[in-house]
Order: sequence, then structure tokens, then C-alpha cells
Amino acid sequence: MDNCFQNVTVLGDGAWGTALAMVLAENGRNTILWGPFPENIREIREKRENKFLKGVTVPDDILFEERMENAVENAEMLVLASPSQYMRGTLEKLKSCFDASRHVLVNIAKGIEVETLLSMSGICREVLGEHLQYCAVSGPSHAEAVSRRIPLWSRLPPRIRTLPKRRGTPS
Repeated sequence: MDNCFQNVTVLGDGAWGTALAMVLAENGRNTILWGPFPENIREIREKRENKFLKGVTVPDDILFEERMENAVENAEMLVLASPSQYMRGTLEKLKSCFDASRHVLVNIAKGIEVETLLSMSGICREVLGEHLQYCAVSGPSHAEAVSRRIPLWSRLPPRIRTLPKRRGTPS
């Protein structure tokens, strides 16, 4: 196994975040799952099941963290798994412990922010700054299928890039 992105934190403990944490852990990554509601994190840790993925056992090798700073402390990759309408709040919590030179962001949220009409990359730039290592996973896939290991297709760009400056942004 390669050593690329060995330590991964998934920010978002819903169905998608939990399913991808399971895949990451199954593929040998040290995986932490963080969620905005400590009681949900405790429930998943204790029951080894997420209420959004009934009947799917969450593996013991996934760690759970209630505090953002602890969750991202040793991470190289941060999977952004909050729903699009809650992404800004997640990023605001992340901001104080985010290190753009060390953390690669992988977005799995779909959609735009209703109030601003910003894409997820736009929200990331606005909250975390212009120079981010960022990519987005896309494809016709669902958390339930991923968590149950049903074959599907998703796409990740061939390389992770630093987000370009927005038009009209001074150099």
C-alpha cells in the first residue's frame, strides 16, 4: 500500500461521510470521523451503526472525534462531507485549525449554497483563503450503495490542484 494520504479525517457524520470513512478505513487509511453534533458521534461510536445507514456495521478501525481541532490535528486529507447548506458552518469551525500547506480538501458535497449561489469550492475559498489544495468527487453514487459495497462509478480528477484565483481578484 502507498503512503499517500495515510491520515484522513472525514468532516460530516451523515450517510455519505460515514460510507466514505468506511471505504477509507477498509483501504488501510487511518480514518477519523467528525460530526457537528457530539451526541451523534457518540451514538455511532457506541452502536457501530449510523442511523442514516440502517443495518450497516461501522468498522472498529474508524475513530470518532467530537472536537474539530483533535479531528484534523494529524490529517493530511480532509473529506468535506457536510451537506452543501451546512458547508460554510463546517468550514468556519475548521478555519482556526486548517493548514493550507498540509491539508488537502476533497469535497463530496453536491449543490450550491442557496443564499450566496456559491459552489462548494467558492465557499472554501471565501472561508479558508485562495490557495487551497482542493478536488471534488463526482459521479452517480449513493451512500447506501457505497456502504454495502455495491459496485458503482465515481470520478476524481487525475491530480489535485491549487484552486486558481477568481477573476477580478488582485494578484
